[in-house]
Amino acid sequence: MKIILIAAIGKNNELGKNNDLIWNLPNDLKFFRQNTLNKTVVMGYNTYKSLPNKLKNRKMIVLTNRKIDDEEIITYKNEYELLKNEYKEDLYIIGGEQVYKTFIDIADELYITKIDATTKADTYFPKFNETNYNKQIIDNNIENEISYTHIKYIRKNKLEKGKLISIEGTDCSGKATQTSLLLERLRKDNIKVSSISFPMYDSPTGAIIGACLLGKSYLCNEYFKDGIGSWFEEGANIDPLVAIDLYAADRRYNLPKINALLNRGINVILDRYVTSNMAHRGGMILDKKQRLEMYEIIKQKEYVLNKLPYPDATYLLYMPYEQACILKKNRQEIPDVVENDEVYLKNGEKAYLELANLYNYDIINCTNKEEIRKVEDINEELYHKVKKLIRG
Repeated sequence: MKIILIAAIGKNNELGKNNDLIWNLPNDLKFFRQNTLNKTVVMGYNTYKSLPNKLKNRKMIVLTNRKIDDEEIITYKNEYELLKNEYKEDLYIIGGEQVYKTFIDIADELYITKIDATTKADTYFPKFNETNYNKQIIDNNIENEISYTHIKYIRKNKLEKGKLISIEGTDCSGKATQTSLLLERLRKDNIKVSSISFPMYDSPTGAIIGACLLGKSYLCNEYFKDGIGSWFEEGANIDPLVAIDLYAADRRYNLPKINALLNRGINVILDRYVTSNMAHRGGMILDKKQRLEMYEIIKQKEYVLNKLPYPDATYLLYMPYEQACILKKNRQEIPDVVENDEVYLKNGEKAYLELANLYNYDIINCTNKEEIRKVEDINEELYHKVKKLIRG
């Protein structure tokens, strides 16, 4: 898959005005059609609304949170959800301004119509470093007394891979909340970052874990009418070698999504990763020698056999069990099978701390002298650590 931007711009990078084209250049529109025909085109909502008609013989993707009443048009809420799908075909980005800004740093090629004119505009194409591209002049044209040149830019070097960052945590440490806040802050800093949470309950492998192993009834309601807690009667005490394969399969199944983002230079924040498997499976083994062996088995399974990428950093959010119990009293969410198992949670906590010591994870304490820290305070610490890692 290649990402290709196609745009017509003036001397000052003018794109359009009042959600419409500025120049009347029919032959340039033919150039656009020739290069996008039978291709997949990606646009923002305003660009979609500006089209007089649906683009014929093209798959149309719109980046928007709004509902579009056309089953043939695919929508994603943002570029990260789009790129997770790892399309086989090339994606042609056709506007508008914000969408061009979103993709300019990760584009493989650009088709630019450089118009030798200036005019008033309210949207502009983002500036880019032309030295990063090989430049090919396609042709020169004069139309309606306006000169313009079609230029193709091809990126010289591969994009630098994104960082892979794992956020782990003991029970009630707020992994999902901290990951969400972290993403929001990094994106405000114009850092390209996405997140993936494991298990991925919206994928087949994640649904198996959620419904069959953890007993999350909303994932498989028809099987829980009689109050069955999970398909595995052992619950948290399931044979570790059975459980590790289920969790490992979920990550392997979704590996293309991780790689698709990393290869585009997008940093990926993981809400739980291989360390979760090590802590929760190993934690149930009381003999230290056997527990350490289990850690190695999981590392071999996930990193060597399943070829998962090693994280660039792992951060452990540590909430002691006693404080976690206090937080649980105010939770409205129904706990799953393992969240109700005190022994399982305490052993998992010990395993997390042991793993942090073995593999030098960065521990972020969620308490201060037994007082639970504010969410914002914890996030401030996490944010600065991650930002420093990404920025190098």
